[in-house]
Amino acid sequence: MNIKPHDNDKGFTLVELLVSLALAGIVSAAIYASFNSQERVYKAQQLIVEMQQNIKSAMLIATKEVRMANAYLGKDGIGWWDSDADSESFINGISAHNNYDDKGIDVIDIAYADFTVSTPIRPKPNGEYMPKPSATQNVETAKAFEDRLGPDKTPFLVIISDGKKSNLMKVTNANDSSKTLTFNRSEDYNYPAGKEWDHDGYGAGAMIFLVKFVSFRIKDSDSAHPTLEIGINYNPDTAVADRNYTRLVEDIEDLQIVYIFKDGDEANEPDDGTDPDPTNDYENVSAIRISIVARTREPVRGFSGSAPIDLEDH
Repeated sequence: MNIKPHDNDKGFTLVELLVSLALAGIVSAAIYASFNSQERVYKAQQLIVEMQQNIKSAMLIATKEVRMANAYLGKDGIGWWDSDADSESFINGISAHNNYDDKGIDVIDIAYADFTVSTPIRPKPNGEYMPKPSATQNVETAKAFEDRLGPDKTPFLVIISDGKKSNLMKVTNANDSSKTLTFNRSEDYNYPAGKEWDHDGYGAGAMIFLVKFVSFRIKDSDSAHPTLEIGINYNPDTAVADRNYTRLVEDIEDLQIVYIFKDGDEANEPDDGTDPDPTNDYENVSAIRISIVARTREPVRGFSGSAPIDLEDH
């Protein structure tokens, strides 16, 4: 039997193989480009959503604190005796250190009565009015204030108010067993001996509240990730740089505040009261607008937008 070799078997030529490889490369490159584009868009969306959540969180917290501002301070602020100036001074419920540290960013200070730590005054047997002639006041309960002193007996500030007038006092001792609070009347926060209020003091039924001073600032020591910080203090004289701040929200790069007055006018801060026109004085503030600028945690690839202009430049 004669076996003849097959002469009609065909394979891929080199040209065909190269063409196939080229087509496969083009298809793979297209698939990769599509995948890479989708991944980039997805990552950008994630960064933007994260940024929006940061803004939302910052605004919710700031708005909550701003709405508490001035609680039991009265429309004119809260008074204490300034022994250096030998006159009465005031702390406003909300104020801003505009352009703090020449960085164009505001530091916001908020003061209000903490309703969770409070007690009414009990009448004294002799009917004396607080804080004269004694610096010790009978109260319904002093437990929360005693806890606030802590083991180191650190003094703190309280607001005493009858709903019409309010004043700031420093508590140096609290004793729940005797139901008493002791105030330091020699401090600038109080009226020293011989300096009397222009009213009859505070009697039974007036309330004593712990006073909170809440501050917001931008910490930009890490320029790539500036942080919105919150500080809770119990002394209004503590310098901004010395306050006890904690991290609140990251990647917040600007914070601004604007006062809106009853006549619709706006300003970075109220007049100091010396202007004969009272329309832009503190007591005529009708609303507060807070502006916050955030950034994404990482640069968004392909974004070519410009930096925002300075906010609320009045």
